[in-house]
Amino acid sequence: MTVLTSTEARNSFSQLCKEAEKEVVQITQHNKPSMAVMSWDYYQSLIETLEILSEAETINSIQRGEDDLQTGNTLEWGKVKVKLAQEK
Repeated sequence: MTVLTSTEARNSFSQLCKEAEKEVVQITQHNKPSMAVMSWDYYQSLIETLEILSEAETINSIQRGEDDLQTGNTLEWGKVKVKLAQEK
C-alpha cells in the first residue's frame, strides 16, 4: 500500500490519482492514517459487497453452503449438469 502525507498527496495529485487506480493509497496527517484514496470501481465493489453482506438471507445462504461443503453434502459436476438440464 502506498502511503503519502497530505502534503505529498496535494503536491502530486495527478500521481496520486494514477496510483489509486492500481491500489488503495493511504493519506496521513501528523503521522496518523487520515483517509484512503481508491479507484471508483474498487469503491463500488466495496459498497456492493457491504450491501450483500448486510442481507441476512444472503448470509444464511452462504452459511448453509459452507455447512454443506464441510459435511460433504455436495454433488459432482456431471450430476449438477443433468439436474439443471432437467429443470429447463
